[in-house]
Amino acid sequence: MTKERICATGEAMPLRALRSHVSDVQDKTCHLSGVIQAIAYLEGENACQAGQAALIYIAEDMIKEIDNALDALNLPEVAA
Repeated sequence: MTKERICATGEAMPLRALRSHVSDVQDKTCHLSGVIQAIAYLEGENACQAGQAALIYIAEDMIKEIDNALDALNLPEVAA
């Protein structure tokens, strides 16, 4: 049996790391949603073609970051 440090909330440190990781990914998805909304708005207004293209590249990078963060190999380990 492995000993784990317990934080103030009573959670094992690895579980705390997992919760933090998930929270970070949720933040990224919220930011991605905002970027997509901006793209949709600019497209609807038929405005700022260069800005739309730039935002699409930013969104693609964000998608890659989120996909990588959710890859099982990159998740913090949590003891069973």
